[in-house]
Amino acid sequence: MDQSVQAIGSFLLNHRYFPAFEEWIIKEKIEVTDRLLDLLHLRESYLKGDLDRVKKRAADLGFSFLVAPSFLEQRVYRCVQAMELKLRSGAYDDYLRQLTPLLVDIFRLLVQEHILADLDRYLIEVFKETVEGRSIYRGIRWNQDQIESHPNLVQATFNKYYGEYFNYDHYLSSSHLMKIIEANSQDRHIVDLAKAMRQIEKYTRNIVAHELIHVDDAWLLHRIGKNSSEIHHDVISLANKAGLKDMKQWQGLKLIEKAIRQEYQLGFNK
Repeated sequence: MDQSVQAIGSFLLNHRYFPAFEEWIIKEKIEVTDRLLDLLHLRESYLKGDLDRVKKRAADLGFSFLVAPSFLEQRVYRCVQAMELKLRSGAYDDYLRQLTPLLVDIFRLLVQEHILADLDRYLIEVFKETVEGRSIYRGIRWNQDQIESHPNLVQATFNKYYGEYFNYDHYLSSSHLMKIIEANSQDRHIVDLAKAMRQIEKYTRNIVAHELIHVDDAWLLHRIGKNSSEIHHDVISLANKAGLKDMKQWQGLKLIEKAIRQEYQLGFNK
């Protein structure tokens, strides 16, 4: 591999143009190791949230630590890192659209960490048939039978905020979980931070999810008084409060990318 080829590949990798790098090595028939290709595919699976594929590839490539946390924790670690790339590329609207499902996961972890360790026993996955008769996953709802079977914290919280008329047809939302946090957390910093994130979701994500509008830092500052970096800092702070403090996990994507660069460079030393 000559120096000009090396320089092109290094440029693409150093600027994090990983899809372009893979297209380039295929088009130009650049000879690379199987491990390099596997690392590229691991990165792609990780970014896309295909955690089943990550699990299949991680151990053989020296990244078994990625699948050590719970599935819910893995989703949050991965999603926050992927969202940071959205910010770096200026795709603020895409970033905000991911905020709602991310907050649901973080709020679930917050509740489990500080309030109700067995939260999941009060949740149920919902599958419904399509008009063609196929059973498909539709989302998570509150388990009405379980909640109403005995006095419990979820039941008490719902009675406080919704009276006797909570609609169990609604799917799990950050609003429901926020009420459990607000009513039961002893840590006011957690409550204040969670409420602040709910306000960001309310005044930014909801409109971006339903209208094609331009979003930049000026727009964010006008609506919520924070820029994109401050929002992302708050997201990570909230995740830390939910118990996600493993720095190696937070560096997962960068560590994969570092391994890709190192494997590419090894090709010049043989």
